[in-house]
Amino acid sequence: IRYVWDFYYTYRANANWLARLVMPGQMHKMRIWDKCAADRVDYFIANSHYIAQRIKKYYRRDSDVIYPCCHINESPFVEKEDFYLTVGRLTWYKRVDLAVQACTRLGKRLVVIGGGGELDKLKAMAGPTVEFLGGGLSDEEVRSYYLRAKAFLFPGEEDFGITPVEAQSAGTPVLAYGRGGACESVVPGKTGYWFKEQTVESLADCIERFERDGVAYSKEEIREHSRSFSEERFERELKEYCERRMADWQQELLDCSHWEKEELD
Repeated sequence: IRYVWDFYYTYRANANWLARLVMPGQMHKMRIWDKCAADRVDYFIANSHYIAQRIKKYYRRDSDVIYPCCHINESPFVEKEDFYLTVGRLTWYKRVDLAVQACTRLGKRLVVIGGGGELDKLKAMAGPTVEFLGGGLSDEEVRSYYLRAKAFLFPGEEDFGITPVEAQSAGTPVLAYGRGGACESVVPGKTGYWFKEQTVESLADCIERFERDGVAYSKEEIREHSRSFSEERFERELKEYCERRMADWQQELLDCSHWEKEELD
């Protein structure tokens, strides 16, 4: 639903002609419907502080942040190889085109894992250093690439973003666009870097900085940081949250019953 709110113009610019024709007339109705639905929610859980701010902005409601979980890669570390990696659906808002163009410009090897409607477009702009593996790899094969990559490129703006955490769980630094949930999972200078603008130039500068300075954390320390987003942590926090909210609800019922009794008396 984010295309109804702060991503409207970006989505409309990338939609087909029919969607562009229909969207302006439908947006007001969609916003009213969505706001009415949001008003019926008792409590909000956001998957990042970035989304908590969006909930506050558009719904005027507070929310509690519980980060999503990621399967931590416990495979033994291997020697890093001289290639960059990006993983995900090849759709326009993931901005894989930035990674392809930046690595082509710098002559750096890039491995792209994933399928989608942008594949032909990306292949057309890619140089000889860019390799497309498609989306048919097994989980084990993808984990192997995470382990061997020198760094993971994440040029999109996501609500949270699971793949940067998956990369860090393999001890791999992440070079991410400095907006969205990646700012909450990547520690600049330690587990990776943020680049400021969603442009080829900004990402290329970030890659060159990484090549020059590296990161402060070792592979082991990067993996340890990723445990902040483990499945066990998620289950614990969600359970504690539900128990706390249930206790609040029960207390509200007791208070209401007490108030009604006083009114009758």
